[in-house]
Amino acid sequence: MNVASVEQSREALLPKRLERLAGLNASETDALAGAFGPAKKISADRELVSEGEEPSHVHVLIDGWAAH
Repeated sequence: MNVASVEQSREALLPKRLERLAGLNASETDALAGAFGPAKKISADRELVSEGEEPSHVHVLIDGWAAH
């Protein structure tokens, strides 16, 4: 399995995980899956949102960790 396939697999699993954890029904899960953009790899030591910035979108961390 290549890296792109692994990333797509992880991306596809997130709505299903949320379905189980939050008790979403099938139509809610489908709507959620359609709301996600493509997964992106973010390098270490990169700011996702800077202090005082008003972000235009939400970041969902699929793998790894982030700190404030």
